Amino acid sequence: MMTMASITSKQRKQFKRFVEDGADRALEEINLDKDGLQNLIENGGAFQDDLIVSARKLSAPKSLKDLALSLNPTDLCRFWVQLWQKWDSKGIHNIVVPDPPTMEQIQAENDRGRGFIYLPPQLATVTALAELGKLFPKMQSWSVSGGNDAKKIKNAKDLSSWLAVEMAVNMPNPNTTETELRNIFSQQNAEGETLNTYIVFGQFCKEVFGQYPDIPGYVRLLGSSYDGNVLHARFCGYGDLFVRRGWGPDSRGSTVGGRSVAV
Repeated sequence: MMTMASITSKQRKQFKRFVEDGADRALEEINLDKDGLQNLIENGGAFQDDLIVSARKLSAPKSLKDLALSLNPTDLCRFWVQLWQKWDSKGIHNIVVPDPPTMEQIQAENDRGRGFIYLPPQLATVTALAELGKLFPKMQSWSVSGGNDAKKIKNAKDLSSWLAVEMAVNMPNPNTTETELRNIFSQQNAEGETLNTYIVFGQFCKEVFGQYPDIPGYVRLLGSSYDGNVLHARFCGYGDLFVRRGWGPDSRGSTVGGRSVAV
């Protein structure tokens, strides 16, 4: 059961001080005369009612989506702390979210259509795919089963920590080949996502946008492969994860795209 923290004496003093400062500012900016101020005094009850309404509105906690997409590092960090606490509710993986990117970094990535996700190092490896499968059992994919085929998956690099990914829910970079994707990502100082990062991004989308990404297309994950073939993945509306492993590097189509991450 959650408990509300009591207001501190310091906070109470700060609140009263900025309300008094606001009153002084109002007198200066509105430029009331004697009669106008008297009218306000006589309507003091209504004025206080408006103040209470504003206080309630401005003190309300931010929504999960507001925190997730905020340019404020504190909000971003708070969001991912709450999200991993929800996902790993039993605390099995001992996840500690580090200091977030700076506001300048968040703004820069936001300007190019990216946002930050947080993937802890202990869940960024191929062997950790089975753990992600346990955290998100709706996926029901061979790739997160821990079976022999899943053990053949390889990551070019175990991408972890704060990662800037495309925020688009719809499939980005459609109708591209592997070579074309690598060129695009190189120009963006980015690299292909791994299956691990894609899983976390997919669950993030469901939490924040209310839907899984890339329905009905597939995205190439240049950071993960099976027997030398780059993995293609997508989610379905119920949370199932579909992962294909046999498509060639030159295959293309309007429903085949690719996702990347900037570290």
